[in-house]
Amino acid sequence: MSSTSSKSHGAVACELQFASDIGAQILKEGGSAADAIIATALAVGTVASYHSGIGGGGFAIVRQPDGTCRSFDFRSAAPAALTSSMFIGKPGTTGVGGLSVAVPGELRGFDELHKRFGKLPWRRLFQPSIELAKHGFPFNEDLLKLIRNRTVPADAPDSDRDSHSWIHQHSILSRMYTKDGVFLPIGATLIRPKFAHALELIAEHGADIFYEGQLAQGIVDAVAAGAGVMTMDDLKNYKVRETKPLSINYKGKFKVISPSAPASGGVFLLALNILSNYPDVGGPGSIIDSHRMIESLKFAFAHRTLLGDPGFARESSPDHGTSNIVVADSDGLVISITTTITLWWGSRIVVPSSDIVLNDSIEDFSVEGQSNHFGYLPTPANYVRGNKRPLSSSSPFIIEDSKGRFRYGGGAAGGSRIISCNVQQARNFMDYGMSPSEALAHHRLHDQIAPDETHLEIGLRITLPAVLMSTHFLPEAESVGCGVSYDPETGFYQAEGEPRLVGSGGTVI
Repeated sequence: MSSTSSKSHGAVACELQFASDIGAQILKEGGSAADAIIATALAVGTVASYHSGIGGGGFAIVRQPDGTCRSFDFRSAAPAALTSSMFIGKPGTTGVGGLSVAVPGELRGFDELHKRFGKLPWRRLFQPSIELAKHGFPFNEDLLKLIRNRTVPADAPDSDRDSHSWIHQHSILSRMYTKDGVFLPIGATLIRPKFAHALELIAEHGADIFYEGQLAQGIVDAVAAGAGVMTMDDLKNYKVRETKPLSINYKGKFKVISPSAPASGGVFLLALNILSNYPDVGGPGSIIDSHRMIESLKFAFAHRTLLGDPGFARESSPDHGTSNIVVADSDGLVISITTTITLWWGSRIVVPSSDIVLNDSIEDFSVEGQSNHFGYLPTPANYVRGNKRPLSSSSPFIIEDSKGRFRYGGGAAGGSRIISCNVQQARNFMDYGMSPSEALAHHRLHDQIAPDETHLEIGLRITLPAVLMSTHFLPEAESVGCGVSYDPETGFYQAEGEPRLVGSGGTVI
């Protein structure tokens, strides 16, 4: 569902319509884009704890009212004692269990955004999510579809697939999503009372209680029970990094800004920079346009192999359990964040005392001799080391016009497909003048050079197969995008969540 309004005062877009509405309410109360994006992200993480939340981390790109852009890295980091040798020859340990858990950065990131750009009290931003966790939210169609597609083995018998989900054996998630051995029906109410209490503690005492207080001890104990090595010092020592944003000039008409490594803003911008050399465009979905898109992605992903955490790898810059949120306010502050716990339900460790779902962001590192879940080949710049932050496909972005005015903010979830989704979303706006709704609804393609195959959403079948080899058709793109656009001439905002989800949407005030 898209939302539009003329001469409006701000906009919020994410994958959940009701969460966008929560952010919009914060704006109506005089909150800033930072306040609204924190409240929205907390609501998404409360309801969609399978892909994001305070047990993870992410990146933010911020455009201040004076046009200055800043980026913040609150990516989850490896515990100090973690070494690459712990994973060699042990496939799966980077994605499930205690060793897969990185030190969560999300709340430190939110704290930083609030201190720098917030207007409303910290406590107010938590209240909607506390109410959701305490009083419940519906088990919806999007969640049931995800559980059936992502937690049930592909070879499970069609007649009884649901009973083969690993969730049925999970001590905590089984109580949340199942009853009498079957998944709850759509519309059933889900509650998270322990998580509500955790949010109340953070609202009252600030982020420190997560990193140094009783919540921290619960996290460390849960990781240790899963054979992990995280310590209280790892949590206490976590810091947000302010990084230098990257940008390109696109055809002399636009400036596109995105975060630097360990985010993949450089990869996203490299693909766009290649495409900016073609003044003629063949139309979205045309053979020539799609061919250029595929080749630009191949070149960009090839350069991604050089990237890693700049604190460890001195190269220059050229996720599935993930969420992106964009907010713009009436003062001209615009923020796009991508936040993740990496794979679905992260490490599958849920802290018993607080119901916090912990990430498995160690999966985003490289392990010698092994490709990761997303098919990325191992690269030395991204090998595991203590205190290092893994390379991410996250690439939230902001677009300005040639006069330096904000025009579009966007981002995506979806592992390696984040980058291709963002490239296509940005180009659909810049080259074809599409609204967020149109830009996101258009059929998508993906190519990351390794493995050697191109993925096409079914709607592209008519124009492309004749020119492509190793083509795989998908009934639906495996990325989840959102976007907010602004027309400075009319004061007209538009906001949209992912059209492929039932409950997605944006809100304009």
